[in-house]
Amino acid sequence: MKKILFISHEATRTGAPIVLLHLIRWLKEQTDLEPSVLILKGGGDMQVDFEQIANTFVWRKNPPMSRWKRNIKRLLNERIDDYRDVKNELRDLAPNLIYANTIVTLELATELSDILRCPVMCHVHELQLIIQESIGNDKFTKLAKRVNFFIAASEAVSINLIKAHNVSEDKVAKVHEFIPVLESAQFEMSRQNIRNELCIPENALLVMASGTIEWRKSPDLFIQVAQQVQEIEGQTTYFIWVGGGLDSYTGVRGQYDLARAGLNDKVKFIGQKTNIHEYMSGSDIFLLTSREDAYPLVCLEAASLGKPIICFKDSGGMPEFVETDCGIVVPYLRTDIMAQAVVRLSNDKTERLRLGTNGARKMRARHTVDISANEIVSLIRKFL
Repeated sequence: MKKILFISHEATRTGAPIVLLHLIRWLKEQTDLEPSVLILKGGGDMQVDFEQIANTFVWRKNPPMSRWKRNIKRLLNERIDDYRDVKNELRDLAPNLIYANTIVTLELATELSDILRCPVMCHVHELQLIIQESIGNDKFTKLAKRVNFFIAASEAVSINLIKAHNVSEDKVAKVHEFIPVLESAQFEMSRQNIRNELCIPENALLVMASGTIEWRKSPDLFIQVAQQVQEIEGQTTYFIWVGGGLDSYTGVRGQYDLARAGLNDKVKFIGQKTNIHEYMSGSDIFLLTSREDAYPLVCLEAASLGKPIICFKDSGGMPEFVETDCGIVVPYLRTDIMAQAVVRLSNDKTERLRLGTNGARKMRARHTVDISANEIVSLIRKFL
């Protein structure tokens, strides 16, 4: 039986860890491969999910800040001891392959590769901006030379690896991100419930976005699109953004913009929600204003529920999915054209439903867990 050590940068309920959890769960159910998980930064709300399906190690625990203040030297020594213990446990595990999920785990993966004497595969969910901000371009290019094989989450990711970091084409395989299928029938009451909760008229069009509130995701552009839509069609369309910290630096700035633009009644940032799919099902259009996004899962979830997607060209992988039949791709940062696209779909229910139906069909044909996990496991077996 072949043993695979999967390294996750964290266990938060975000894109890359969610994809990894789906993959490991499928692998356990469908193959004879034996997965173990090493979480780089412990304490995430999905850590227990990993622990339930695989042998799970934590590289870096996060003690309360009060303990750091009391005895920094002691805690640093404890951390060194923890690292040593984990390395010894991994030696005993003796994996046949290290699977680094995200480039953030790559430095540790290559270090462990030397210790455990096994090859490294890296599943890259990031584009250039994240690579630069998280570990730096030069450092990533250097680490990439020590990786035996790459899985790219989109064509955009694959191209970036090859062109910006000199990765050989024969060392890269594209496997798009994947999710379990969502069915609209699961959320029959969502439209009415969400409108009641947010005080939105039943017949009003609702445009949704979702993600962390940060510059890369572009909540500022979301607000601009909303403002331009109101100017074009007379304030009959509502906008919600689900997710992110409202008290973050960017979140506070967003509230400032909303107030100055007089949009507080039409645009709502509602923070983290456990029932995000109800908001998604209750909306009419999904708006992706990201400046850079490799292949966001929320768009696949929206497509699964039959929502057309509007996104920017040259912003990452989503135009690869949307193409011309599942939504509208507009020129990069052209919020005016994005607003026109929203108005066009708001005024044409037939087209809106056609694009949404195409998206649901395409998602089921290309992006289920069964399809993509099968591709990844085939690559693992071929590589081993």
